[in-house]
Amino acid sequence: MKLELMNFLTGFVLSGAMAMFIERRDVLTFGGMVTAIALGTMVYGLGGPLWMGVLFAFFISSSALTNIFYKEKEKVNREQFEKGGPRDPWQVIANGGLSSLLAAAYFLYPRPVMLAAFLGVLATVNADTWATEIGVLSRPGPRLVTSFKAVEKGRSGGVTILGSVASLAGALFIGGCAAVLASIFDPGLLYAFGWQKVLIIAGLSGFLGSIIDSIIGATIQAQYYCGSCKKATEQRVHHCGTRTVLKSGSKFVDNDTVNLLASIAGGIIAALLFPLL
Repeated sequence: MKLELMNFLTGFVLSGAMAMFIERRDVLTFGGMVTAIALGTMVYGLGGPLWMGVLFAFFISSSALTNIFYKEKEKVNREQFEKGGPRDPWQVIANGGLSSLLAAAYFLYPRPVMLAAFLGVLATVNADTWATEIGVLSRPGPRLVTSFKAVEKGRSGGVTILGSVASLAGALFIGGCAAVLASIFDPGLLYAFGWQKVLIIAGLSGFLGSIIDSIIGATIQAQYYCGSCKKATEQRVHHCGTRTVLKSGSKFVDNDTVNLLASIAGGIIAALLFPLL
């Protein structure tokens, strides 16, 4: 394959327009916007419009869900999540960085299995985002995925039926977008895959990757405790200003690390599923 400067310029323009549109809705910090533009440019330049379109599907859908029912989620965002506001560069890298590396791998080794891994990565991060943004609205409280013990809303590793359904829907959404985009930009590839295979790979790898995300969040992600508010939180310094105490997990494993590890797992699952289907 040959590097085309025009592809990178096109990717820069498209990702810039998308990132600035999202940033204006307070979903990305300025640094997050710059990082998203860089990742989008790489994905389009090395992978092409199909890859860029799937990446867009993730960023746009997850950003839209972040803003839906924001007031209902504001308390949980403020008290529980380590980063409850606009996404910063590290969050963008944790969710989208691996996709750009896979685009580079596909450029060097243009095989369908690379696209399968790419779908697994984005299906996982999209499934996890949908599960978090929609699951937190569930009336029945979450239960820890490892023990089914009731936990507070927003607790990493906590799952609900609503969040699980949203997780599967988010994974299938990526698969559906990929099938539609492939029919437009690369019909031959879609024929080789089959749209059913695309949906199965994205749905299974994304859903399982999201479960792995919850398991990692429940076991080794840092969980702190605020003595003033008497609440568990992901924040090293709680929103009330009190320095929290590590309650469980490792202080070296934060939510960004969990997202990255889960996306790697989702990519591996998709790559293993590809030859089996």
